[in-house]
Amino acid sequence: MEKSLLEQALEYAEHGYWVFPCRERDYGKRLNNKTGKWDLLTPKKPLTFHGFKDASIDEKQIRIWWKQHPSAAIGCACEKSKIFVVDLDTHSEGVNGLDAWHKTGISDEGCHKVMTPSGKGLHIYFYDPNGLGRTNSNEETGMDFRGRGGYVILPNSEIQMPDGSKKRYVALSNMLEKPKELTQDIVEKLGLVRKQKQNRGNYINNLTLDEELIKAKKVIWKMPFSVVANYDSWLHVALYLRKFGEAGKQTWFAWTEEKYFSVKPNSKRNGDLEYKWQSIQNKVDDVTLGTLYYYLKSTKEEPLDFN
Repeated sequence: MEKSLLEQALEYAEHGYWVFPCRERDYGKRLNNKTGKWDLLTPKKPLTFHGFKDASIDEKQIRIWWKQHPSAAIGCACEKSKIFVVDLDTHSEGVNGLDAWHKTGISDEGCHKVMTPSGKGLHIYFYDPNGLGRTNSNEETGMDFRGRGGYVILPNSEIQMPDGSKKRYVALSNMLEKPKELTQDIVEKLGLVRKQKQNRGNYINNLTLDEELIKAKKVIWKMPFSVVANYDSWLHVALYLRKFGEAGKQTWFAWTEEKYFSVKPNSKRNGDLEYKWQSIQNKVDDVTLGTLYYYLKSTKEEPLDFN
């Protein structure tokens, strides 16, 4: 018997895919009160308020989402799931992403492969534990990339096509196994090496722990309520602050008391913070200062001056 989309979403989450519901059909349009313009509610667009940033592996949350939207496509936040996806398309203008991919000389052996609903496209999945891959598009080659700041639709999701028919993303490999790892060499062959005026990563790496904690405090206290109120980002702050020991713990406690509980007062219970802090000490999650800075930048506020 075929699994429901809810069951498949839960299975993906159990294997490390951070999921969220996306529109499976055209929902028409909706007036955006902020911009005064009409938003097109097209297939594959997120159904969550903050889009892929709301992605979760929490069973309770996933059940709530698919109870509300039982036919929703299964979206996957790439960075949280530690995956990088090469999206190969074939366009009528003569652009062929598959040809461009073969010209790179990169072997896709060991990668996950997913056929898109059109039957003409292919998604190639890499395991990206170091966050090397970033989201980018190249219309000239027909190769798009989904990594940091992006999401994809997972297999077995059914999407309404322009002609009104419904077609699925089809897995051509076992999606529950870890795919081939993305390396710096592959990133360079794909042309995704970004030249920066200032290498903030090296700057952060050269900081002492005390200096880095000072920078971290500036970042988290500048985060707006839309980020603070999100359970995942709240927990990510704790996961990052572990490296500072007792100083990190006290920073998280103070920030939670001032920020998180101000928007989620019902979450405040005696002993909860200490229990939560202890429960995450052995949790494996590569949260960096860059992750927190990403949360800050994603709010479209003025960027923080690290100097």
